[in-house]
Amino acid sequence: MESDTEPSTPVSTLEATPETEYENRIANLEAAPTQSTTEYFSWQQLADISERLTGLGEQYGALTTVCTGDYVALGTERGSVVVTDYLGRVKMALGSAASAAYGAVSALAFSADHMVLVAGYAQGFVVVWDWAKGTTAAVSRPRQASDSPDAAGHPAGTAITCVGFIGASRHRYISGSGGGLVLYHHIVRRLLTTMSTQPLASDGGVLFEAAALARGTHACVTDDLGLVAILTDSSITIVKTRHGVEQQYRAGFQTAEGTRRRTVARRPYAGSVAWQSAQRIERPATTPAESDAMLPKLAYSWGAHIHILAVHLDYNVSGNGTALGSAAPRVQFERETEWTAIEDVVFCRWIDPTTLLYMTQSQRVFVFETQFAQETEISTAPPARIVGRAWVTLTTGTEAEPSYAAAMCVHRRRLFAHCGSALYVGRLLMWAERLELLATQGQLVDAIALATGFYQARTGQIVVGLPR
Repeated sequence: MESDTEPSTPVSTLEATPETEYENRIANLEAAPTQSTTEYFSWQQLADISERLTGLGEQYGALTTVCTGDYVALGTERGSVVVTDYLGRVKMALGSAASAAYGAVSALAFSADHMVLVAGYAQGFVVVWDWAKGTTAAVSRPRQASDSPDAAGHPAGTAITCVGFIGASRHRYISGSGGGLVLYHHIVRRLLTTMSTQPLASDGGVLFEAAALARGTHACVTDDLGLVAILTDSSITIVKTRHGVEQQYRAGFQTAEGTRRRTVARRPYAGSVAWQSAQRIERPATTPAESDAMLPKLAYSWGAHIHILAVHLDYNVSGNGTALGSAAPRVQFERETEWTAIEDVVFCRWIDPTTLLYMTQSQRVFVFETQFAQETEISTAPPARIVGRAWVTLTTGTEAEPSYAAAMCVHRRRLFAHCGSALYVGRLLMWAERLELLATQGQLVDAIALATGFYQARTGQIVVGLPR
């Protein structure tokens, strides 16, 4: 395998406009009529972008991957990456003569500042794009059959199914392929720009997803570890990547204990994993350190079983039981919650530090409030079928549920999805919107009952915008 950087000629560019806040960019969308609304959730088409998809498809190829941040990145079957704003205006279309051979774009992720993209391709290439400049920062080429056994890289012809930047870095990132290999990449810039690539721990099973912990709004000791979670059909593994790769946690496949729903004993062939980064909480501090923050959490699903691991910091003892003094606390992972959904879970992401959103194989969408172990179905179906990709089945021959990581993402409490030939955004309704919806539908008795439940804190349902 050869890892290098190469020049890239932008296919098309427009002059950048001054940046505005993300909330202002989509405020006009939420003022428009909704496409589909339930008591808890509202789906709305991103009309400006959706109207341009046909033209973009004719120019760059059909849409295969979507990633949202302060901008929208669209990957296509011809290997192009088109970056737009939320009004559908193209900021940059990325591609070069060399990237035409990379295959379809199969995975995308923005850096924390949204100015750099990492893209995975169907032929095993991984590329970091400085999209504002239209250039590549690094290219990781796939490993050929003629390469030495210790050569780093994904096998040639194996689709990259997940990518992500670690923490707030633009230079440290991961990539995972359908064949089960997860790689850690580090761009080193000194006198010359080089890139190191290192395999991460995995048991060689079917890879469902790998996720890197992003930096949150609260500084935490985990920021210095570069944590990555790797979910296969038989294990969940957490490794640190900073200052040497080292396993931090591992557990084999298990069903949720004490479940109130069906138990699935078969080996799972659906799975998803998601980190919630450390977040500062706006509340009076009542106890010392960490009282004003929520530490990272990891949610993952095997089949219908959902597990949540919480990070705990041990300030008192070191590994041999002696006092730590001024040393950094020891990071520990402990099971916090387990739950069994009504059917296999194919996608999960955190909406906020206490609310996990997940979708089942029939595309029913739920939220699970970890504080109260409370599940609420918020949408029985999206406005149109969400497009999944059968990367595991195509790569390994193992019959598995499609992957939805390339078609769905969560950004600032909103769910974005590629549904049919359009892009949609979904969000939980605020408490006042729920009351207004019931009143508009003429369900005044229900509206009064719900308002009374809000006031008395006994609604038993997810509530957005009110203290719980």
